[in-house]
Amino acid sequence: GYLSHHSPFLMAHDAGTGYLSHHFPSEVVYNWTATQTMGFAGQLDCGARALDLRPRLADRERLILHHGPIGIEFPLQEAFSEVLVWTSNHTEELVLLVFDRPDGEGCLSAVVSLLSDMRIAQLVPSDLPGLTLEEAKRRARHPSSGGLVLALPYGSKNNYDPSITCYGTGRSTPKGAPPSAEITPAQWWQHWSCYDPLNKAYAYDPLWRQVETTSASVPADNGELWMIQAHWQTDKQSIELGVLHKSSVVKDTALSQVNQLTAHRLSNTTYFKYMNLLEVDDVCNGGLQLLAALRGRSWP
Repeated sequence: GYLSHHSPFLMAHDAGTGYLSHHFPSEVVYNWTATQTMGFAGQLDCGARALDLRPRLADRERLILHHGPIGIEFPLQEAFSEVLVWTSNHTEELVLLVFDRPDGEGCLSAVVSLLSDMRIAQLVPSDLPGLTLEEAKRRARHPSSGGLVLALPYGSKNNYDPSITCYGTGRSTPKGAPPSAEITPAQWWQHWSCYDPLNKAYAYDPLWRQVETTSASVPADNGELWMIQAHWQTDKQSIELGVLHKSSVVKDTALSQVNQLTAHRLSNTTYFKYMNLLEVDDVCNGGLQLLAALRGRSWP
């Protein structure tokens, strides 16, 4: 099968946040920045087979990771080494390193150089048309570790929809309209969440629509890898509501059971037509169940 559409990979959203300290720079910032709870080796143990990576070139010399404005002070080289060690112990498991939003002048070039220095195979867009999973694995075999690691420094098609949030105050606001600056008391009492049994449909209906619309689209002939984002997005209003609930990205994932419900839908062939990179928050909450569900189906 082709790498871009016969080949499902469970992807850890913003994988670098697994290296964030719980108290840096503050607990609230951590709660709404960290989408993962373990480092790369832990995420791979939990079922991830693709890592969503946001590199930053800090001080024009240090390659680290980031989530938006938040820098993650963990050297990218050490993170790559974790992946190489893990794949050397799981030699038939292909792991994809998918890069997005390189930050800092010269960042992407520095990433490409580091990958080359560590002898991690890379795919550029011209490699992708017609690329089979078997050929990808052949290219990915690391000359010293023996594991299968493949980097995509130019990323994938994200299919990002910022309106898919865990919290909100109504669905009448036009898509893309800026949220109100302040949450009024009336809105607080009228709001919905992705785990309130009385009104979670306000969160889940748009999520499943987005997931199914993305999955129904025939993969592009150019072989570009593509995501289905099966997780909650955040914006100013949803974070304010989440803070009032004393929640976090990781808690929202657990309370809403979004990973478990996604796995359940995967077991029903009525849902999901095509599949490539299934991206989730906190892959260590139900990741092995998701991986088994992905691999339990044959994909067109």
